[in-house]
Amino acid sequence: MRPVRHWISAVLLGVVLTGCAQSEPSRFYGLASLPVHTEEPNLAEVSVGIVPVILPEYLNRPQIVTRSSPTTLEIAELERWVEPLDSMATRIMVQNLSDWTGSDAILVLPQRRESRYDWFLELEFLRFDAGTDGMVLDARWSLFEGRNETLAASKRSVIELSVDMAGADRFDAIARAMSVGMALLGEEILQAMGGG
Repeated sequence: MRPVRHWISAVLLGVVLTGCAQSEPSRFYGLASLPVHTEEPNLAEVSVGIVPVILPEYLNRPQIVTRSSPTTLEIAELERWVEPLDSMATRIMVQNLSDWTGSDAILVLPQRRESRYDWFLELEFLRFDAGTDGMVLDARWSLFEGRNETLAASKRSVIELSVDMAGADRFDAIARAMSVGMALLGEEILQAMGGG
């Protein structure tokens, strides 16, 4: 009976080792802040509290999600975000606005509002992915004047950029396009604050 057990153990070990030897490594991608806007000297002292970005549930995963049709989503098992997409998008928005205004008082808020900020920004992304129609960032955002909590702007922004989905570096192209989309959205928000 022992030789059969050893033989089965050896076969199972061989299958496990073969599977491990053939698996591809995951590749990790991140969004980047972009210096697409010149510094706004009139906003250098501005303080902005940004509520963490709300994403659709299908994007709350480490894998990059793409679309092969308007109703078909594909999850790339080996192509992953380096950090959760919602926190990365929030961080990039903070970094872009901070770089463009020269202000060090643009921060992520744990809660909706605190009266010490000049502005509060709420962002909800309805779509933030790429597919056959390119990269699409469909965002609703609201900007409030902080001192009196007055709604200064409320808008839905749809940003569409082309992406080479057939290229070998398509996931890098997707991350770059999403970074540009974040920058273009940030410029709209900056204009609502009196910049641009």
